[in-house]
Amino acid sequence: NGNIKCWGFNGDGSLGIGSTTDSRTPVKVSLGTNTAKQVSIGERQTCAILDDDSMSCWGANDRGQLGLGGTGTSDKTSPKSVNVGSGRTVIGLTTGDSHTCAVLDNQNTSCWGANTHGQLGLGFLTSTIPYGRTTPTVLTNLTEAMDGVVKRGEWSGTANQTGVYNRMVWANSTTSSYSTTVRITVLEPFGYTSSTLNVPSSGALSHTPSQTCTWCTFTITPELPSWMSFNTTTGEITGTSSLGSLGFTATYTVTGTSTNGTYSKAVTLSSEGTTPSVTVVKGFYTSINSLLDRSMIENSTSIESDDLVPDLSLYEGRVNNSVIDGGWQHSCALQSNGSILCWGKKRGGWLGDGDSSCGNCWNTVVSNPVYVDLPANRTATDMTGGKCAVLDNGSAMCWGMGMLGDGNYYHCVNTQYCYGGSSPSYAASPVYLTLPTGREAI
Repeated sequence: NGNIKCWGFNGDGSLGIGSTTDSRTPVKVSLGTNTAKQVSIGERQTCAILDDDSMSCWGANDRGQLGLGGTGTSDKTSPKSVNVGSGRTVIGLTTGDSHTCAVLDNQNTSCWGANTHGQLGLGFLTSTIPYGRTTPTVLTNLTEAMDGVVKRGEWSGTANQTGVYNRMVWANSTTSSYSTTVRITVLEPFGYTSSTLNVPSSGALSHTPSQTCTWCTFTITPELPSWMSFNTTTGEITGTSSLGSLGFTATYTVTGTSTNGTYSKAVTLSSEGTTPSVTVVKGFYTSINSLLDRSMIENSTSIESDDLVPDLSLYEGRVNNSVIDGGWQHSCALQSNGSILCWGKKRGGWLGDGDSSCGNCWNTVVSNPVYVDLPANRTATDMTGGKCAVLDNGSAMCWGMGMLGDGNYYHCVNTQYCYGGSSPSYAASPVYLTLPTGREAI
């Protein structure tokens, strides 16, 4: 029903019940008229996404981990609203030891709290009180537009409608009048031969704008499949198709940007595909691969069928593209392309970046995100704890220290300090979990 109940240690107010009294039984957290959609529990703080997609936090705030801004870092025993930016809402969150991160509705990632180990991903460490950021800070840079200088008798602005316009301008005084006629032609800065571009069933594809703004830098959204690429200088879409009988259709927005403006154009890439035939035997269990191989359905959020065969069910699966998670002093984010980025403390293989040469790296930090070393041609569909992930082939992997599910105990925080036991010391790259025979992770 969207209620939150908490129990246990409450010395920092992390139960959100209006006091710092411990509780051995669950106690309801007062959210006012709201209910919760997601809750994340940190070392000493708790945060929740509410039903209106706003965010509230409570508990310890000595490092600004509640994101309340200002210079005050006092603990809060009841939920307090977090301002993640004007007009912005929250779709995902995680809480660490003394830091918090959230995924915003525009897909940006915002973090706040302790940054002594680079766990905010800002590219630097914070060594002065309160040793972090008290206000949510977006990890990506923003570009500020510059005001142009307008001269008398000069048209200025951004044209939004193509066409040819004849316009006359007069400069009048009390005794004379000067005039000039200007023909203004408004063209699209770039465009393709058609709004729908063909994708072959196999072989190379290439679509270059039929006219282009050479002064523009191009971007495309959403991200193209991994078997296509986009040239940010020319706007060309290239790739090598291996669709075979698979159909494919997707609409993208290509945007050309320069210092004096931006222009976007929608383009659809399409391939019809063919219809293979499958024969099954009545009365015997069967499993039919619809050719939607996991590696092909990149960024899919659902799988559908128009008409189901009687007594056969369609496995839809799920893909979560808004996952952000964290450990004690590190954070990780699952990207829309299935890769995972991590940042923060490096010890014990927490970042999963494949670096097994970590010597006395107890306090070594990585303040800029690094990629988790997933197997070649594999992507992640879900993640938890900042150290385990479900992959697109139904397997699961974990990295770092502890019992990671592969039958080994990874007991070292680096190559010089261990808690006891024998090798292996820590999993610098993800290792496969040993799942029951015939089972997949979802």
